[in-house]
Amino acid sequence: QKSFITIIAKQLRIHQWVKNIRVFVPALAGHLLFENGIFIATLTAFCSFCLIASSFYIINDIHDINSDRIHPKNKARPIASGKISVSLALFISLIILIIGAILALRLGLLFSITILTYCILNIIYTYYVKQIIILDLIILMMFYTIRLLAGYVVIQSPLSIWLLSFSIFLFFSLGLLKRYVEIILLRENNIESVSGRGYSIDDNNILMSIGVCSGLVASLVLLLYIGSDNVAVLYNRPIILISLVPIYMYWVSWTWFMAIRKKIKLDPVTFTIKNKSTYFLLLCCSIVIILAGIK
Repeated sequence: QKSFITIIAKQLRIHQWVKNIRVFVPALAGHLLFENGIFIATLTAFCSFCLIASSFYIINDIHDINSDRIHPKNKARPIASGKISVSLALFISLIILIIGAILALRLGLLFSITILTYCILNIIYTYYVKQIIILDLIILMMFYTIRLLAGYVVIQSPLSIWLLSFSIFLFFSLGLLKRYVEIILLRENNIESVSGRGYSIDDNNILMSIGVCSGLVASLVLLLYIGSDNVAVLYNRPIILISLVPIYMYWVSWTWFMAIRKKIKLDPVTFTIKNKSTYFLLLCCSIVIILAGIK
């Protein structure tokens, strides 16, 4: 039997905190991470997002408790399975939300507004948008993108339209991947649809088509970015960075292949973290960046 701490960790979805690493991307892309206290500020932003995101995971699970109980996988979630009471879950959600808000306030008004925007979008998503097809994926993409925008707010640097464009297409593809995997699971369990979602088992092909296209469009944006003047300022041999494009194309195509072959079970994030190929590709990207020569 799982310990209470393990159950709480599962409810907070700590494995999902890896999503918040995106707040570090602007500082890393601009080679500013270890300048003028930026690392500490970005780490604080990361912690704030982790706590607030977990708070809303709890709120979302409470809202979805009835639909989760008839879902083949989500019925094992702590709240749906009764391992954590709703009252205790609400208490934990409130505490970590307050702590996350305090951390956000320490980073200034603009970052606090960014976090508040994230919270408002979460409420809109949970109570109004979740059942609206495609729009729910747009909101999911915005969740990912807001983390990136928060990173720029922390380092007080102008927003890169290239990085923003790449992120929009990539995260939209990942949102479609998440829904695609959910539909495959429903099909395997002979369930036509689940309450709380606007998709049915007949939507898998269109979701796959849009998702693969969106993921590959992101590779075009990456290629155009590498050829821009912005990159020439940051690297001695920017032409070498073109190698990142086929590495990314391989990763996004391979991930969709794994989903189609039913290797991804419900959570693409967990699959990515646990798969050795992810770390090999990250190593390849690191080697390319080193060879390109950071100025």
